[in-house]
Amino acid sequence: MSERASLSLGERIEGVSAALDQAEGPERNQLIAELAWHHACRGELGAAFEVLWTPDETPDRDHLRPLMRAELQALCGNEDAALGLIADLDPSLPGVALVRARVASSRGDWDAAVRWAEHAAEASELSERAEALARRSRDRRDAPKGVDDEGTEVALRVSADQARSEGASLTEADLRADLSALQEARGDAEGARRSALRAVELWDDMAMTLPVPLRAGFWLDSRRQAARKTSKSSTRRAATQGVNPSSSLLVSLRRLARERDLEKLLELITDSAVSISGAERGFVLLVDERGALEPKTIRGAQAELGEPTAAFSRSIAETVLIDREPVITVDATHDARVQDYMSVHQLMLKSVACLPIEAGGRTWG
Repeated sequence: MSERASLSLGERIEGVSAALDQAEGPERNQLIAELAWHHACRGELGAAFEVLWTPDETPDRDHLRPLMRAELQALCGNEDAALGLIADLDPSLPGVALVRARVASSRGDWDAAVRWAEHAAEASELSERAEALARRSRDRRDAPKGVDDEGTEVALRVSADQARSEGASLTEADLRADLSALQEARGDAEGARRSALRAVELWDDMAMTLPVPLRAGFWLDSRRQAARKTSKSSTRRAATQGVNPSSSLLVSLRRLARERDLEKLLELITDSAVSISGAERGFVLLVDERGALEPKTIRGAQAELGEPTAAFSRSIAETVLIDREPVITVDATHDARVQDYMSVHQLMLKSVACLPIEAGGRTWG
């Protein structure tokens, strides 16, 4: 299905869901695969997996659901899982070629990605997304040849803006990453950083919809790694302009480790951090069973907002969770590391200190 069609992705999801209630047999499998792809296009990767792993599967000649599962695993960077799912399928199936194209793309093997995607595009039901993948892979493979092509940059920007207006987060993230790569090749370091940061922000949101075991490979994808690196390209200089973590804060936190009651410990940690830093508000965010960050304690903000409100920058928190490095800034709106996060401006953040909570080789919050 087209991401550029007249119906929005939300409307398509509603339509397919309604049709699914009446469908049986192979038609049902086809609708489930279609519904999963629409969820994936909106960046709802977790919902896509849930749709595909419903227990009412009906055998079908084209193996639509197993192929969609494999493609989704490849899309999430889980290459071994994707290849395992197609190992026993007929290699001539166009869907198998599309899975191999996505695996090649994840690895940065653009020649193979183009070859497999072009093969998959021969099937009418897969042609649109296979052609899109082939086109993006060709652009990546041939990027050095077009570094002076301003028309390509404009086209990518327009397409990314269009995808954003349609709520097609997956397409927008891919296009922003492609735009970043082109800008970097043309020597526009700041433009590349901003485009990469937008792609990373979108991918962060997608990753958080996935069950924890499925996130392991998400950031191993070659384009996501490249975009993440570019998005942080100006941070080393910017980091020296911030403040270092307070040694007294760290000492205080170690002292609090003697507390055995978890709820009380979290309250003491938050109170101490707010007191020592002079912060307006503070939170302890822990990773829940779904892998999402959940506020466990909230301090401050009541006077301004009434009830205790967990209004924090999820983008900054997710960055700290993934990179396992603190983000500390005294001027968030002008700090190159965080100034382009929408949440920074929505919450009118000024000074921010966000540190990972680590133990046993794992980041807990």
